[in-house]
Amino acid sequence: MFFRRSIDIELDENIIKKKKIPILLKDKTWLYIRDNCKNRAMDSISKELEVIIKEEANLQKHMRTMKEKKRVLMNKVINLSDLVNTKGEERYIPEIEKSKSEIEQINIEIDQTYDMLLEFPKKIEQVNLQLLKETVKVAYQNVQTNQTQLNSLDKEIYGLREKLNKLREEKEIVEKKVGILYGFLHTLVGADEMEKLDIKTK
Repeated sequence: MFFRRSIDIELDENIIKKKKIPILLKDKTWLYIRDNCKNRAMDSISKELEVIIKEEANLQKHMRTMKEKKRVLMNKVINLSDLVNTKGEERYIPEIEKSKSEIEQINIEIDQTYDMLLEFPKKIEQVNLQLLKETVKVAYQNVQTNQTQLNSLDKEIYGLREKLNKLREEKEIVEKKVGILYGFLHTLVGADEMEKLDIKTK
């Protein structure tokens, strides 16, 4: 058994970036290649990309949760402050201070989460590019393998066509021979006797 030499693919990242390559995990053609061209490296890189995308989605969800919590606390501070200022409800002051402290902590967490999220587009782009390189290599190797198979099938089809043409010619010769012989017998012995012979030979 012969194994093809591994192909080293060098892609110009600047050109690739200009083409705005989509996230391969969401591309239908890439999914077809993944399902039909099994490759350990592709599987490994795609799983790494899945993890990064999931982490980004979780952080985005956390960011939305923090912003919503901040919005609720700010409304609470506004409402309680109004009670303190208009009705002298000073008993709400500790709760207001507590809410303000929570808002400060949330702001810190939002800033940290935002900084983390800023790193993800670059991470995703880098791993997606790695996956693209591996996919191009796998796809090209499969193109070569499939082309060899296509050439073999073409030769086989050509051979079958040649054989079919010969069989057709042979069939025509045999049919002509049968026709001549049957016609000769039909002329000599007549239709009735030929019918009797046909019945006997069936």
